[in-house]
Amino acid sequence: MTDQTDLDDAEDDVALDTTEEGESLLSSLMLPVCILIGLSIVGILIGLSFM
Repeated sequence: MTDQTDLDDAEDDVALDTTEEGESLLSSLMLPVCILIGLSIVGILIGLSFM
């Protein structure tokens, strides 16, 4: 029983490491993407208001 929990712990640690790396990569990509989307929405609204 103890061997199984040790294996699970190791797998959980690996999963945590990969998710943390994925989250940092995702957050670093999401910030410029959100800024671009926000600017494009503002640009569209300004363009519509001038039409």
